[in-house]
Amino acid sequence: ASLTSDIRGGNNAGIRCCWYNPEGLPRPEDLRIDYDIRDLNQLRAILAEEGVALPTPEEALEQLLLERGMTMSAAESCTGGLLAKRMTDFAGSSAVFAGGVVSYTNDMKIKVLGVKPETIEAHTVYSHEVAEEMAEGVKALTGSDLGIGITGLAGPADDGVNKVGTVCIGLATPEETLSVKLEIGGKNRLNCIAEL
Repeated sequence: ASLTSDIRGGNNAGIRCCWYNPEGLPRPEDLRIDYDIRDLNQLRAILAEEGVALPTPEEALEQLLLERGMTMSAAESCTGGLLAKRMTDFAGSSAVFAGGVVSYTNDMKIKVLGVKPETIEAHTVYSHEVAEEMAEGVKALTGSDLGIGITGLAGPADDGVNKVGTVCIGLATPEETLSVKLEIGGKNRLNCIAEL
C-alpha cells in the first residue's frame, strides 16, 4: 500500500497523521487524522511525547543570528514588547538582541524612531511604510544588524480603514528594508505575537 492509501484508508502502518488546522475547520471524512493541530505549541507538545524537541521560534532565530554573527533589535507597537521579552527569555540573549522600543503612540514612533508624520498621515500607522520606518529607526538607534518593526491594530474596533488583526512587520537589513502585512483576524494581542 502507498503512503497516500495508508493515510486515506486508515491503515496505521506506524505513521501518525497530523493536520495543521489553526482555523478549527471540520475534519475531512476521508482522512485518518491522529492529531488535529491548532497551533505550534500543541505540535511541540506532541513531538515532545515522541522524544523530539522542536525549538521555539525564538530559539531558532537566536541560533541563526549566532551562526551569522548578527544582532537584532525590535520596535514594537501592537505587541507591546512581547517580542523583546521572548527574545530575552533565555541566557545569553544579549549576544544577539541589542534592545527594543515599545512605541505604542504615534508621538513615540515619531520622536524616538524617526517615523515621519507624513508617512503616518498618508498611509495610516498600520502600514508597510510605517513598519519599515520603525525597523530602520530601531536598527539605527541600537546599532544592530537587523531591525524589526511591528505595528498593528489590536482593537477593540476597526479604524475605518484597517480591520482589527491587521499587522505590518518591517525588517531592516544591511542591504534592504522590506515588509509584510498580515490579517490575523480579530485575535487579541497575545495571539498576535504567536502568529508572528
